Amino acid sequence: MEKLNRVTLAVVLSVLVLGAAGTALVIDTFTQVPDFKALRGSMKVSIELPGEIKSTRWVGPKAAGWVPLSQISAAAIGAVVASEDTSFFSNEGVDYHELKEALKKDLEEGKFVRGASTLTQQVVKNVYLGHEKTLWRKFKEFFWAQKMAKVLTKSEVLAFYLNMAEWGPGIYGIGQAARHYFGRTPAELSSKQGAFLAVLLPSPKKYHSYFQNKKLTPWAQGRVEKILKVMLSMKFIDPSEYDAAIVENLWEVADPAPQIAIPPTEEAPEAEESSEAEQSPEVPAETPQPTE
Repeated sequence: MEKLNRVTLAVVLSVLVLGAAGTALVIDTFTQVPDFKALRGSMKVSIELPGEIKSTRWVGPKAAGWVPLSQISAAAIGAVVASEDTSFFSNEGVDYHELKEALKKDLEEGKFVRGASTLTQQVVKNVYLGHEKTLWRKFKEFFWAQKMAKVLTKSEVLAFYLNMAEWGPGIYGIGQAARHYFGRTPAELSSKQGAFLAVLLPSPKKYHSYFQNKKLTPWAQGRVEKILKVMLSMKFIDPSEYDAAIVENLWEVADPAPQIAIPPTEEAPEAEESSEAEQSPEVPAETPQPTE
C-alpha cells in the first residue's frame, strides 16, 4: 500500500512538473515574440559549410549579396512558390489544410515524415529556431509565422526566403545558386531552371549530385515537370512557355567530336593552310563554379 502511494505521488508530481514546464514554454512562446521588423535590415543566420563546418552569414536588404525581388525572374519566383507553398499569397503565414494532412501522416507513421511548413514558417525556423524536430519548436514556428505575416509584406517574406535558402553544399541565396548551376544572374533564370532550383530545396546537399552529373534522374525529371505543371495551373507561365520549358535543355553539354579514320595514302599531299572558318573550334566544358 505504501509502495502504491509512493508511485501515485511520483506520477502526480511528474504531471505537475510537466504541466508547469509546458505552461512556461507556452508563456515564452506568446511573450518572447521576435521583432520581425529587424528582417528589413540584416540578420545573422546559421549555415553549414562543406565538411559540416558551422558558420553564419548576414541576410537582409542591407546585407552584402542581397538580391531584391525585382532582380529575380518571375519564372524562378513562381517555381519556388509552386513547389514549396502554393497558398503563399493567400495564407496568413500557415497553411491549415497542409498542417492537417501532415499531422495525419505523422500520426499514422508515429514520427515526423511530412513537412507542412509554409515559406513564412521556414523563414521563422531558419532565423530564430533552428532545425531540431520537436513539438515545441513546431508550436513556436506555427505561432510566430502568423505574427510575422502581420508585420512583413508577402514580398518581404519571399525575398528573405530566396536570399536565405540553401541550394547546395555551401551555396546560400538565389544569387549564388543561379551563378553556380547556370552561370546566370537570378534575373536571367528560365522557367525550367527555376523549377530545377525548386527541386533542390527539400534536400539541397543530396540533390546537388544532379548538377554534378549534368543529368536528371527519371524521378528528378518527373519532379521538374510536375512543378512546371503547377506553375502553368497557377498562371506563372502560359501554355507556350510551358511547352518550351518541357523541351529545354538545362545544360548544354557538347558531345565529343567523332574521330574519323583517314586511310594512309602512298603520297601525302602538302598541307594546305586552312581558313579560320574551316577549323573546328574547341568547345570548353561548361562547369560553373560557386562564387562566394
